[in-house]
Order: sequence, then C-alpha cells, then structure tokens
Amino acid sequence: MDAQDNRPSELHFALVRPPFWSAGILAAVAVLGLVGFSVLDALASPGAARLTGELLGPLLMLAAVALAVTAWMGRRLWVRLRPMPALELLAEGLRAPEHAESRATVLIPYRELLSVAVVGSANNPQLLLETRKRLLTLPFACFASPDGAEQAIAEINRRVMAQPEGRALAELAARRRALAAQALKIRPLVTQSLLGLIVVLFVNQLLTDGMVWPLGPIRWGANLPALVHAGDYFRLVSANFLHAGGLHLVVNGLALWVLGVLMERLLGVTRFVIVYLGAGLAATGASTLFSPGGPSVGASGAIFGLLGAMAWANLRFRTELPLGFRQPLRWWIMILAINAALPIALPLMAVARIDVAAHAGGFVAGILVTALLLPPAAKPRIGVPAGPVLRAVAITLIGIYLVGLGQAVLYAARFSPAESEKVARVLIEDGELEAVALNNLAWLLVTDAETSRPTLELARQAAAQAVAEEPEQAAFIDTLATAHYRLGELDEAVQHERRALELLPDATMASQLFRFLAARVAERGPIDAGGASAAAIGLQLGELGEDGEPQVLHVTLERPVPGGLCAFVLVWRGDEPLGLWRLESGPGSSSSLRFDLSERQGASLAGSRLRRWVGLVDDGPA
Repeated sequence: MDAQDNRPSELHFALVRPPFWSAGILAAVAVLGLVGFSVLDALASPGAARLTGELLGPLLMLAAVALAVTAWMGRRLWVRLRPMPALELLAEGLRAPEHAESRATVLIPYRELLSVAVVGSANNPQLLLETRKRLLTLPFACFASPDGAEQAIAEINRRVMAQPEGRALAELAARRRALAAQALKIRPLVTQSLLGLIVVLFVNQLLTDGMVWPLGPIRWGANLPALVHAGDYFRLVSANFLHAGGLHLVVNGLALWVLGVLMERLLGVTRFVIVYLGAGLAATGASTLFSPGGPSVGASGAIFGLLGAMAWANLRFRTELPLGFRQPLRWWIMILAINAALPIALPLMAVARIDVAAHAGGFVAGILVTALLLPPAAKPRIGVPAGPVLRAVAITLIGIYLVGLGQAVLYAARFSPAESEKVARVLIEDGELEAVALNNLAWLLVTDAETSRPTLELARQAAAQAVAEEPEQAAFIDTLATAHYRLGELDEAVQHERRALELLPDATMASQLFRFLAARVAERGPIDAGGASAAAIGLQLGELGEDGEPQVLHVTLERPVPGGLCAFVLVWRGDEPLGLWRLESGPGSSSSLRFDLSERQGASLAGSRLRRWVGLVDDGPA
C-alpha cells in the first residue's frame, strides 16, 4: 500500500506477442488451401479452358477467402509492428489488452471482475478475466516473465478481495469453478454416440450410391417436401444423419462436438437428448413447410438447436454459468454474422444451398425446449437427475428416431426402378432443382437400361431445362443428346452431340457422336444436312509411311461445293469401331480434296478390313 493515500500501488506486467504461426493462422491457411485445391481440381477438369459459370463460383469463393485470410494476416503483421500493451494494475482497476493480437486496451474496475482464472490446456494455459460484459483471455506465453501470469493472478485476486463486493465475488467464482469441475467429470456419451452414428451412415453413403446427387441421398432418406407430404415421414428423422460431402460432414461434426460436449454437460443426458432430437424434428419440419422443394440433408438443424439452447442458457444464467461455459458477446456477433452471410454468399458463388428454414426451425426449437427444461431454480445445477416425465419424453423421441431410421433402411433396400422413376418425376415436376442437379438426375435416368419411355421423356425435359439454364455446358448438352438417343430421336441426338463436341473436343464426346451417327446410318442412312450428299463423296486412303500406315486421305466429290464441306466419317475395322474423322474444307474448294493423316491418334489404319462410312454431311464454314 502507498502510505500517503492508502491506495494500492501501480504494477505493470510486460507482455509480448504470441508466436505468429498460431493454431488460428494454421487453420486459416488450411481453409485457404482446401478451397484452392477444390478450384485447381475444377480447373484441371475437361473443358476447364473456358471460364464457365461452374468455375466462376469456386474462383470467386477462392478470391473471397484469400482476401479475408490476407487481410487478417496483414492486420496481425501490422499490429506486431508495435509492442504489446502491458497489463497494468492501477488503483481504480486493471488495464489489459482486448486480446493478444490487439493494440487496444480496456480498463476494468476491480469491483466488476467476476472471475480471474486459468483456462485452456496444460500446454497452453490462459488467464481469463471476466466481467458481466466482457471475456478477456491472455495466454501465459504473452507474459515476459516466466512467473508473470501467476503473480498477476495473485495480485488481481488480492485487489478484488479488497473491494466491498470482494467476498461475494470470490464466493461466486468459487461456486462457478466447482460447477465447472463437476461438469468436466461428465463424459459426453450421447454426443459421442451421435457422432459415431453420423460417421457410420456417411461411410454407408460412400460405399453405396448415397453420394450420387440427388437420387442417392433421397434413396437413403434425404428430406424432400413432396415425398414427406406423400407419406414418407421417416425423412424427417433420417435427413438429420445424412451429409452431402466430406466437407459438410467435417463442419457439422466439429460443430456437434463443440456444442454437444458443452450442452450435454450443462443439461444432462436426458435434457440434452430432448433438445437435440426435438430440434432435429423441428428443423426438418420447418424445411418441409417453408423451404424450396429440393432435397436437403445434414445435422445442422439439430446443431442449431444446441446453439439456441446455449443462447438461452447464456441469456438466463449469464454469470452463474460454470466457468468456461459462457460465451462473450463478440463470439455471438461473429457466429450470427457468419450464419446470416452464408445463405446469401454460397448460392451466389454456386457452391451450395443452405436450408435457412431448417436452421431457423432448429434454433427456435432449441431456445423454446431449453426454456422449458431448465430447472426452475435461479442457479444452474450440474447432474440434476431428470424426472419420470422427462425420461418418458426422451425415450419416446429415441423410439421415433429408431423407427424412422429403420424405415429409411427398408426404403433404401426396396428402392426399385419404379420408385426411382416416381422420385424423378417429383423432382422434375417440382421445378426447384438447380441445373447441375437436373443434369445429374437426367443422366442417371438415361443411362439406366430399365428406365421406361415416359420417364425418359421426363429425363429429356430435365436435361433440356439444364441446357436452357447453362447453354455452354458440354456435359449438359451430352446428357440431352443421350436422352434423344434413348428415345429414338437420332437426328436430334446427333445435332446436340455435335454442339457438345464443338464445346468440348475430347474422346468422350467424339465416341458419343460416333455411336449416335452409327445408329442413324444403320436405321435410315447418313444425314445430308448441307449442299452435298453422302452418296456423292468418295474416300480413298493414299500413300503409306515408313510404318505402313496411310498418311493421306483422298476425298472426291461429285461436284465442287461452293460453300465448303463439313463431313463426319465413321471408321471401322471389321465390326470394331475405330473412331470418327471430321473433314472440313473452306469455301470454293475443288471436287478433289486431300487430308493429312500423319498427325492422327489412336488405332492403326493399315489393313484391308478397314471400312469407312460418311455419316453426316453439312455445309462448311461460311
């Protein structure tokens, strides 16, 4: 004490910045790398030389993430140009940095300090300073002196006890520490079981057709409003345990682990089961009533129920929560801002569609159910046993989920071509699928030999709609051409496949055009779409190279074609298809043309059993 004014002397604890490459920085770099890898994978795909709408979304996402990470890392570097403010113990209170990467400080009167404690792991202990409005943490590694953190804690506690409210604050802190110690002894078995079940079902999706969007997830129980209204109520249960991909599973799994462990320890097993399972049903129910008609999967609705439960617990108990269970206002602002932005940002970047109705339904249900379940006492209690009514509610919900999951398994086992066609009809007539999902659905149907003609007509309708939305997508046009081919509309199939080959000149599109042209030639002869006739075109292989392979193709025309010639020639050796030649001459060409074959790729053209047939003749380039 200062003998002159009887006030505590000022103390200063020097602080240093923590290492730059923290867990947060490494996580940000990992996210950036994951997004970058996805974009590079898309760029490496066939046809990626054109910047299509499909690639523009991931590129925008990569740019946004890269900008955010760069800005964050740049800010950290800028902050590090100045020394870290000291922790100052003043007469009226303590002045501390807002966090380890900030230059700003905040003054906290001693009478407002609710907790001065050590949190974090043994390898990374942190000093926690808590008031009714703030939660400040400083890693022990920030203290320049090895024992600086312990000295600061002891001195702050001494000054808090010197306040008129000191004893009450100390009793509150001790009670919260005791609650936290009691909670940490509880093993989160329900959370672990839920995570295990989700992983098992995801592996099942991977090993079956459960990842082939959209029919695969629907077969295994994805939520689809039209089917729920038609009586598939088990989807309200099963959709909570399915996921659309590895990243979807990881994000939801991490959220379930963080929120589940905390809320299971706070609520107890019975209440936690009621909150999670009840929020899951509320989420899928809200999705069925208010979402667009497309399929949806994921545990996020139930997880948002846990977030709502945490929000209610923070709002009701606030500073009475066990130490470490309370989340600061800054955390809530960040979480709510991210979840408000994602439903807008992700569809704009063509990455995913977030089921806002499911999230909102789960969140509201979590709040309401938790408000009913928390004990009426003014202070939270850990490990309070549930009464018979609550146990009966939890058992009923578990029974509903078991029945629902059982029905989903039986439905998947009985999923027949007829059921597939029924689901396809619902999806296509519903009109809510995006172009990629429409194309995927149409492709699944046109490549299934058992698909009936009425369903093939629906597939053609879906493929045509996908092409109308994205007319430059060669894969979509190829699907439409295949639908025409399956329906026997060969001229239309050839026409669309020619367009696909122009957009994406690769072996897949060429082989498809070969197949469609061969069928057209076998059924009705070649297509004469231009000024020349296939019957008036003669083909003759010319001189041989050193390897015995023909080097030249001579083409003779009955008469010159002023506008030029474009012809597709089918080539066989016996009954084996070898490939497709595209012959093109400019305007004003003569009746005798010569084409170089020395740069050809693929099978040998030598031998006497080689057959050539003109399958399509059209006008050449203008």
